[in-house]
Amino acid sequence: MILSERLKVVNGLPPKADAFVAAANLTDIVSLKNYKYATFIILTGVTAANDSVLSVVAGKTVGGTVDQTVPFKYRKCVTGDTFGALTDVAAGSTVALTISVANQMLIIEVDADAVEGAHPGYDCVGLKVADGSNVAAQYGAIAIVLSGARYADEASPSAIID
Repeated sequence: MILSERLKVVNGLPPKADAFVAAANLTDIVSLKNYKYATFIILTGVTAANDSVLSVVAGKTVGGTVDQTVPFKYRKCVTGDTFGALTDVAAGSTVALTISVANQMLIIEVDADAVEGAHPGYDCVGLKVADGSNVAAQYGAIAIVLSGARYADEASPSAIID
């Protein structure tokens, strides 16, 4: 089985010039009912003044309200393709983009069991991006990769439709 048959990739936030400058952006909401993990891959462009903060929020449906925070883990790329340590973040806490780093990558990992453990009956998640104390226009994009499929197949079921 090839990679695209093991993973489901969703365009969480299409590339755009002011990706993180709005008061509160939210990626597409994805359902974890058929997957064990959601991985948000954040790619940014050059800026010297943007420290937007990111948190993971959960809800019961992809089209409904996602307002419950959940725990997650993250890794920041420190140089080239070398990532730092996997860091745990408690529900309600955030991770910030680094102001002084241009073209950064950040990986945020969410476990479906942690979402269910924090909020029984919740299986949909999204990544919320909010302004930090330093705000400037920044190119960016967020891809969502779902893994640990219950039923791996050539054509994975939709994760953005209930």
